[in-house]
Amino acid sequence: MIPSLNVVVVDGNKVQILNVVKSFTWVIQNTSFSFDIMSLPLGCCDLVLGVEWLVTLGDITWNFDKLTMEFVTQERRHVLRGASNAKLKTVKKQQLHKALSSSVCISMPQLCEGEEDLLLNSLTTHAPTSAMPTSVAELLCSFDDIFLEPTNLPPVRHAHDHKIPLVPGVVPVNKRPYRYAKHQKDIIDGLVKEYLHSGIIQNSSSPYSSPVVLVGKRDCSWRLCVDYKELNKATVKNRFPIPLVDHLLDELYGSKWFSKVDLRSGYN
Repeated sequence: MIPSLNVVVVDGNKVQILNVVKSFTWVIQNTSFSFDIMSLPLGCCDLVLGVEWLVTLGDITWNFDKLTMEFVTQERRHVLRGASNAKLKTVKKQQLHKALSSSVCISMPQLCEGEEDLLLNSLTTHAPTSAMPTSVAELLCSFDDIFLEPTNLPPVRHAHDHKIPLVPGVVPVNKRPYRYAKHQKDIIDGLVKEYLHSGIIQNSSSPYSSPVVLVGKRDCSWRLCVDYKELNKATVKNRFPIPLVDHLLDELYGSKWFSKVDLRSGYN
């Protein structure tokens, strides 16, 4: 027991601390640490290591661009890596209070009081986004139909239709769906209806059937991924020599412009 101590947490509430755990031990990268810690109901995380612990580590190398922390203790080198955020995000006080009331986990925020807003600053710094060159903008506008939402299946190209060669005599792969929680099943039903409405999938009476799994995307939306493990086992394996990286780089000689494909719905 210690004299009563009040700590102001991120939502503005005061939490009273009455207990201290002496010589509390935890392990980081197979190295044990021991320190006196105060008992505090955190809710979203198990342990907060403050400056009192950092001063015991000696020299620390920080890289805020890569979000790494490097130090040597007990004759061991340790490198801790943090999770990066895409960009800074400004939220209203009401939004922050609503998020905290719904048990959302916020890791290491820095709160700056403004007139009406609270600014959540991540630990990374990002250079300002440069304006798109006019020539690139004109090129994108001239091919804007490529970026439209699909409304039907690709046209039939008999010479290039995709086929899966199977081992002779194999029984059609027909796997029953996985067992999903109700909220996951509702998400899957919604995605299937959306794909049917947009025309990128269609009803089928094929004897082949493979289950699907839900995969979360960075924007907090969901993607359907088909589990083709059983079908892959029955597929004829083609073998091709892998090209050398040097030869591939030689083919790119003189290239100036590159693009990337953003697969919105995975293999769909």
